[in-house]
Amino acid sequence: MLVVILSIALSTTASAQETASTPAGATAAGTEAAPAPRADLSGANQLVRDQKYGEAETALAGLREEFPEDPSLLLMHGEVLLALGRPADARDPLARCAELDPERKRVNFQLASAMAATGDSDGAIEAFGREIAMSEEQNILVLAHLNRSMLFQQKRKWAESATELQQVLELEPTRVDVYGDLVATQLQAGKTDDAEATLTHGIEAGFTSAAPHYYSLGARFYKQKRYSKAAGALTKALELDPQLAQAERSLAATLEKLGREDEARQHLKRYLELEPDSPDAAKITEKLAEVG
Repeated sequence: MLVVILSIALSTTASAQETASTPAGATAAGTEAAPAPRADLSGANQLVRDQKYGEAETALAGLREEFPEDPSLLLMHGEVLLALGRPADARDPLARCAELDPERKRVNFQLASAMAATGDSDGAIEAFGREIAMSEEQNILVLAHLNRSMLFQQKRKWAESATELQQVLELEPTRVDVYGDLVATQLQAGKTDDAEATLTHGIEAGFTSAAPHYYSLGARFYKQKRYSKAAGALTKALELDPQLAQAERSLAATLEKLGREDEARQHLKRYLELEPDSPDAAKITEKLAEVG
């Protein structure tokens, strides 16, 4: 399962005061335990900037021996391992970071990415959900919903996948490419009326690839024996793309069901104009000749 992974975020290096002003195990103001020592990540940050991920991973692995409980270090190590295509290795530091600092931004997203890449789709869906619950960054929210949608599709949970795509469009209405995926998912879920409404909204938003989706919608309406709705969807498909030969063929069959034989013949003729060498051309030509 291919999911969208975030780029590596450079970690803020802890200051000398933060890491050394209070001895480990001592208390600040006599009441609170001192924070755990933090690693100096400046060198690893520079290696990441230079895209030297292998060297960065080596440096971070070494730092983890001295600072095993530093959430910033754990997150960065996990992200670098993901960048190196090592999601199985990335899971451990990312999971530990999430345990130590469950409110830390990005960690659940990256953990979910590692889980998805290693076949743990249920865990990935849950982790993306945790990121959605705490994040306020639109880009991360959009990507998390898209990834959950893909994971639900993998599990053939079409209604759940559609819900995630609807969330994407609520966050980013101008992301018109999502309309096609949403329609396809709604059709898989058997929600033809929802798919029809989505296409209407998509066209209003600027979605320009609706014709094949109207053809698919018409085919679904036909299968449901809702022939008037099928005829409407197929007609719309041809309005948007007059060269869509299969829509002409399907519209002819639909009009025959509605008793509109003359109109059906016109669409069969148009189909033959578009597809003169189709496997059924001879049969259709014979049929048209029989009725004159």
